[in-house]
Amino acid sequence: MRVSEKAVIARINRRLAHIEQKLHKSRRWDSDIRNYYIIGWRFNTLVASYDSLEQVARDIGVLEDNETLVN
Repeated sequence: MRVSEKAVIARINRRLAHIEQKLHKSRRWDSDIRNYYIIGWRFNTLVASYDSLEQVARDIGVLEDNETLVN
């Protein structure tokens, strides 16, 4: 099954909202924190950073094995 980037981001943020975190996309290519990063709301701290959206989705468990990310 194909899942859009927008749907995957919504799934991730819904899952992270329970633990007061949110996914952000880096605006700069030369950023030192990779392309996607998770920020904790309470203390505004960097929790994790990833190179690809699919990697984030699989690590968090919002993208099933039979689903693929479509841009």
